[in-house]
Amino acid sequence: MSLKVKRNPCLVNIIIPDYRIEGTIHLHPMMRFSDFVNASPEFIPVTGAKIFTIYENQLSSEAPLLEIRRDQIVMIYPVEARPILEELEGVVESQEDYPDKSLESVYIDLTKK
Repeated sequence: MSLKVKRNPCLVNIIIPDYRIEGTIHLHPMMRFSDFVNASPEFIPVTGAKIFTIYENQLSSEAPLLEIRRDQIVMIYPVEARPILEELEGVVESQEDYPDKSLESVYIDLTKK
C-alpha cells in the first residue's frame, strides 16, 4: 500500500535578488497556488530549476532540485500569469520618465483599468 499523495505540478517563476528561477512546485490536490505560498515552510522545493541572471536573462545554472529560502523571494508567480507581467513591463519602463531617480518602488493597482 502506497502512502504517497499525488501532487499537481505548477510551473512558476521565482524572482530573488539578482536571479530568476523557472521551475516546478508541487501542490497538494486541493491546494490553491496562493495557499501554497502563504503556508509554505522556510524553504520551497523547486524541481527542474533553471536559474537565469535577472539583468541579462542568461541561463546561469540548472538543478534537478532546488530549495529556495522563502524570505529571499521577491516575487513568485505561476507561468500562466505571464500576460499580467507583460502588461506591467510598460509601467516599469516608464519609470525612466520620473525625474526623481530615488524612487525605489512603484505601487501598481491591478484592479483599475
